[in-house]
Amino acid sequence: MLRTPALLFALLLAHVHGSCNQEASIKNATAKVTRAVGAAVLQVKFDVVFSTSPKVMKANHDTSDWYTINITFIDSGEVPVARGFERQADSNGRVLAEVRVFPYSDATAYPGQSVNIPMAAFALNEGTHQLKPVFTVHDEHKKLVPCNFSSAPLTVIMPPRIKLKVEVKSILVSDTDQHGDTWDAWLFKFSASRPEVFWTTTLAGKNLNYSDYTMNSFTYNDPTGKDNLLFSICKGDVFYISVYDFDQLSRNDLIGTQKFDMSTYQNTGISHPTTFGLVREMEYSITERP
Repeated sequence: MLRTPALLFALLLAHVHGSCNQEASIKNATAKVTRAVGAAVLQVKFDVVFSTSPKVMKANHDTSDWYTINITFIDSGEVPVARGFERQADSNGRVLAEVRVFPYSDATAYPGQSVNIPMAAFALNEGTHQLKPVFTVHDEHKKLVPCNFSSAPLTVIMPPRIKLKVEVKSILVSDTDQHGDTWDAWLFKFSASRPEVFWTTTLAGKNLNYSDYTMNSFTYNDPTGKDNLLFSICKGDVFYISVYDFDQLSRNDLIGTQKFDMSTYQNTGISHPTTFGLVREMEYSITERP
């Protein structure tokens, strides 16, 4: 007879999270430098084969509906992430890419998995490198799944890069949103509604940073440069600065996006005004750093 609720809970948890020894194999891994969203990226493609189908797993009371595949890299040693790309690093500061696989029915093979990593995110010298990917797999409960993988190192040519500092000193936005409506209500006083303006920088579809914002204000100001972004970018890359209205309970509303093409980049410390979308004026500067 079960004497304590804790013992009953432990047995139930073991039943729910039981495993039938799932394993994963990574096959046919390839990598090439290509372009995505206007930027140089390392495109890694591979196939995933699981030892047990989802149908069998669920029959054995395993509730995993997805698996996360993490990819890090080894050159002469573990490859660290470049400055400004910390959002794309693991807890040890290594370049990290993630792919989530959602198994289905009786299948065990999932070919054609793909991930793009900005080349600028690799803290590597310009030139040829032999990168060896390291794969780890976790289920949705963060349990490590044994992973089999063997491959020769992948030849990758690191392109030239430029180190940049992006400063956004001030932003002024419209008093209505894209539908002509006032911004989010403030304590249900619609006449007093204001946006919460912030900006982010995007390269190859990945956000590098998020600035602070001021509650209930049509403006953003950063006189001390606390939100300045220092990062590297490959020559010829395109990046974007996007301005948003922060929303606590829903998706952030896009206010406007400005494109910056490094193929026409000119190094200057002069602050520039620009207008785009519902942004009436953004005062910014982009300068090359040592």
